[in-house]
Amino acid sequence: MRLHKSRHVLVRCWLVLGLAAASLMLSTPPAVGIAGYGDVGYGAYYTEAVQWAVNQGITGLDGGCFESDTPVTRGEGAQILWNMQGQPPASREHPFTDVTIENQDPALAWIHDTGIDPGTSFVTFFPDQPLTRAAAASWLHRLAGEPPAAPHPFTDVEDSLLRKPVSWMFAAGIITGTTATTFSPEDPVTRAQFITFLYRYQGAPPLTIDHSTPRCIPGFDDTPTPDFN
Repeated sequence: MRLHKSRHVLVRCWLVLGLAAASLMLSTPPAVGIAGYGDVGYGAYYTEAVQWAVNQGITGLDGGCFESDTPVTRGEGAQILWNMQGQPPASREHPFTDVTIENQDPALAWIHDTGIDPGTSFVTFFPDQPLTRAAAASWLHRLAGEPPAAPHPFTDVEDSLLRKPVSWMFAAGIITGTTATTFSPEDPVTRAQFITFLYRYQGAPPLTIDHSTPRCIPGFDDTPTPDFN
C-alpha cells in the first residue's frame, strides 16, 4: 500500500515538473536576429536603426554579425555617412597620405570636399582611429547645415565648438546621452550608436522588421541594451 502511494506521489511530481518546464519554454521568446544579423535582438534601442541601415545598404557589414558595441573608425564612419548620402562624387581628391584602404578614398574625398571633416591635419585623417561621439555630432551638425538649438543638459561638454552640435543633436532627438546629464564626448561611438544617430537624423522612418534567420550564433544575447545613446 505504501509502495503504491509512493509511486503516485512520484508520478505527480514528474507531471508538475514537466508542466513547469513546458510553461517556461513557452514563455521564453526564441533567440532570433533581424535583418540577417544574428546578434541584433528585439527590443534594443538600435533594432529599427539596423533594419533601416540594411534596407538602405549603408552598413557595409557582411557575415551575419553586426557587433553593436564595436567602435566605428573614422574611415568607416566617413564611408557609412557617404553611403547614406547616396555616394555623391567629390570635386577633387582628398589630400590625406595615411589612407591605406582604397575603397575609402571616395568617401574621404567627399567628407573633405564638403568640409564635414577637414582632417586631423592638412595631410592626415587618421582613418583607423576610433570616431568619437564628439566628432560624430560635429559631422551630422555640419551635414545638416549647422542649425541652431537651445542649450543641452550635459555637464561634460566643455568645448565651446561642440556645444552647438550637441545642443542641436539633443533638441532634434538624435541623442539622449550616456546618462541624463552626460554626453561622454571623447568616448568612441559604437556601431549601434552611430547607426542610430543616422536613423534618427533621417527622421526615424517607419519600416518593417525582417525576421531573418540568424547567422551569428556564438555569443548571441537577446537582452535589450539600455537606451542611452
